[in-house]
Amino acid sequence: NDEIVKIITIRIFDREEYEKDCSFSLVLEEPKWIRRGMKGGFTLTDEYDD
Repeated sequence: NDEIVKIITIRIFDREEYEKDCSFSLVLEEPKWIRRGMKGGFTLTDEYDD
């Protein structure tokens, strides 16, 4: 796979709490196989760059 660009959508669930001056980061790692029907997870951290 020679893919070098991918567009993803990040859904913000609580728009009332979302601060527009905040930024998001995404870390790409090696793919992990999961069983069909299982959903991947995410981790919330307090780390950010000003």
